[in-house]
Amino acid sequence: MQSIWKENIQLNTYPTLDKDESCQICIVGAGLNGIVLAYLLKDYDVILVDQDTFMNGSSSMNTGKLTAQHNDCYHKILKKYGYNVAKTYYEHNQKAIEQVIQWHKEYNFTLTQCDTYLYSKNEDSLQKEKEAYETLQIPHHFHHHKTYTTLSMEQQYQFHPIELANALLQNMPKVRCFEHTQILKYDTNITLYTPNHTITCKQVIFTTHSPSMFNEYFLFSRYKAYSSYILAKPYAYNKPFSALSIDQPSISLRTIDYNQDKYLLICNEDHRFGVHNTTPYKNLKHKTQSISQETLLQWQNHDYETFDLLPFIGEIKENIYVTFGYNLWGNSWSIASSLLLSQAIINHHQEQLYNYRPQRITDCLTLPFIQNNIDTLYLWLKYVILFHYHKPNGSIILFNKKKYGYYEDDKQKILVDIHCPHLGCILQYNKYKETWDCPCHASSFNYDGKRLSGPTTKSLAHITIKKE
Repeated sequence: MQSIWKENIQLNTYPTLDKDESCQICIVGAGLNGIVLAYLLKDYDVILVDQDTFMNGSSSMNTGKLTAQHNDCYHKILKKYGYNVAKTYYEHNQKAIEQVIQWHKEYNFTLTQCDTYLYSKNEDSLQKEKEAYETLQIPHHFHHHKTYTTLSMEQQYQFHPIELANALLQNMPKVRCFEHTQILKYDTNITLYTPNHTITCKQVIFTTHSPSMFNEYFLFSRYKAYSSYILAKPYAYNKPFSALSIDQPSISLRTIDYNQDKYLLICNEDHRFGVHNTTPYKNLKHKTQSISQETLLQWQNHDYETFDLLPFIGEIKENIYVTFGYNLWGNSWSIASSLLLSQAIINHHQEQLYNYRPQRITDCLTLPFIQNNIDTLYLWLKYVILFHYHKPNGSIILFNKKKYGYYEDDKQKILVDIHCPHLGCILQYNKYKETWDCPCHASSFNYDGKRLSGPTTKSLAHITIKKE
């Protein structure tokens, strides 16, 4: 399940926080977003922490696309918010690309220029997006082929996310970095609490996949979490390209050179996080067998989609910032949001963040928002009322009149509390990753109950029975 980005690359390692610390700015979450932000603020007194190792989440599990072409989003943003919001959305992501180009000149990581394409069997499906490009003066080409139509955006890029992250980490020596350091809570001072120590800071920025400490703003109800599956298959291409079908089910493609051979990364089989497809890789391999019978690597990723098309970026409380919800386009938005937030902090101006403010609610009250939260309630009730037994790993069993999730290996049997500590949703077992996943708000736990990702801050209560 290791992604192609982690093959043949040595990741930097950092210590665990072992004493109380203080700083000017603390950044919580060391994926690409947190690392870029730390680099941009490196002249300040900055601490960067992560509950896991650095670059071990979605930043290392995506397809490495770096583009401002985010599905067919522009005609939707133009219709909902108007010209200025749609134009700045494009400009912010283009500035992110320009920044990566500049870093590439300085640090020489893998970066490949290519055109990106949206394609559809139905020409009308792309016509509105083409008209939006024309209105926003986005350079493009619109082509009709025998069986499909394409809308391309020129001078976009593909990159190696871990190479970029490592390059930036090696060039911010004053930033203090700590791995395996989970932030459990904070107070208004601002003091952040780990299991054993504290970090006191003047400002804190949460760059985690989903901020876990702001339930009073109902952030967890304003996004939908998706799982997707990626294959790397041999593919002899002549020119690098990146493509995305806007037909359903959507499929994402991009080329990559790897170990002097050429491959195609294919991403498909999207579904709601925690509601597991039983044979995702088998399905995807069957769909792509005409490309190649061979598969080099396969892995799973998950990401978040907001219900109002825009990410959440900005100050959620005084001197407390969040940034997340990149609608499956985390690479460009990680960099774009870091540029916006760093400028807001350095120059004390937050006007550019207004459209992305995390407190906004009315724009999120859409039909998809209502449907998703009805589905969440249904999933919770389904497993409470229609409880049934499964065997072996992933079973939900009764033990001492309580429901537990069951896991067994050669050495032990493990029973975990099957209720997510966040809001009590019933967890689902992911047999491919051996994790317990929450279908309601995308918390995830290791097979032994250890918390892997939020919004919960707690691990699962568990019982371990050693085998003799």
